[in-house]
This record gives sequence, structure tokens and C-alpha cells, in this order.
Amino acid sequence: MGVSDLLFWNLLLAHLLGDYPLQPMWLVRSKSHIWGLVLHASIHLLTLLLMVGAFRSELWPQLLVLALFHFVVDVVKYRLTDARPEWVTSSYFIDQAVHLLSIIVVAAWIDSIVPEAGAAFNTALLITISGYILVAHVWFVTEKTISHTEAGYNHAVQSTLWPRMIARATFLTVLLAVGTFGIGIAAALQLPYYRDTYWRRALMTDLVVVVVTAITIGLAISSI
Repeated sequence: MGVSDLLFWNLLLAHLLGDYPLQPMWLVRSKSHIWGLVLHASIHLLTLLLMVGAFRSELWPQLLVLALFHFVVDVVKYRLTDARPEWVTSSYFIDQAVHLLSIIVVAAWIDSIVPEAGAAFNTALLITISGYILVAHVWFVTEKTISHTEAGYNHAVQSTLWPRMIARATFLTVLLAVGTFGIGIAAALQLPYYRDTYWRRALMTDLVVVVVTAITIGLAISSI
């Protein structure tokens, strides 16, 4: 794995933090106005500066470009969603794919200028933290978006936000610590999966997400 690949994890974690935990619902609603989009992009820039550590004084122009590009992509996404509400799912995935591609490009650009920047933090730790954000908050937003046309299940997803986020984080911890045997025991408790119409679907979905994320974390760390 090259240095730019290591820096990618710094920038990816900054993106995940800025687009998920650091984007509460009031900010999501505010992005229908230009000031909300500017605030969101500013949070991304600050998070990017934090995640490159002491290299921020050298890398701020490249990170500013990345944040400005994020702003432009979000403007296009929200204008498109306003015009075509039925495209909300596809626009969500396209938006995230474009952001991911921009992170890869900027990481390679920075590597050509400051090759040592990728060593700002422990990469294995960054990957693991990214995994926890993925199974907790990223999956919540993704599942909510995917199920937006299923009123019953969508309501169930949103009403069990915190219990299911905590459950997925717990499953991931158990899986990383003791393997599939331990996660089988944890899943058998069926908590906080309430016995309603959707509990089996919610439980199986969360287990699949956790297992895929754990495998990805293992592969990513082994490639460092």
C-alpha cells in the first residue's frame, strides 16, 4: 500500500465524520438554503484539517479544493433532488460515489506534494473507527434512504435509530474480538429487535452489514 493509500483513510474518516455524525437533522434540513450548504462544507474543511494533523499548514490549499468540490456536488445533488424527488436513492449513492472518487484523487495529489502526510495517524485505528461509523450512522442513513418508499419499515428504521446503532456497534465489537461464534450468541438475544412485523428483517440486515464491514476492516488493515 502506498503513502497516498494511507492518506486516503485520513480523508475518508474526515468525510464520514462530516457527512454523518457531524450532520444532524437540523443541518440536513438547512441544506435547502445556501447557508446550510456552506456550513456543511465548512465542517468538512475543519474535519479534513484535523485529520491531517501537523501537515495542515502545508495541505490546506488541497483540502480547501476538496471541501469546495464537496460543496458543488452537494448543491447539484440538492437541486436535483428538489426537481426529481423520486431520484432520492440514486442521487444519494451517486453523491457518495463522487465524494469517494474526489477523496482518491486528492489523496494522490497530496502524495505528489507531501508524501509523508499519510503517516499523520495510525492507519489501522482510522480504518477501525471508519468501520464503526459505517455500521452505525452510515448504515442508518443508507437504510432510511433505501426504504423511503416503504412507509412502515422506514418508520421502524427511524424509530429504532439509537438502539440499532448501538446493537450494530456491539455486534462489530464482538465479531472483531471473538469471531462469528460470539456474534451468534449476541444476535440470539434479539435485542433491541422488538417483536413486531419487521424485527427479523432488521436483525438479519444488521448482521449482514456488520459481517461485511468486519471483513472489509480485516482486508484493509492486512493490506497496510
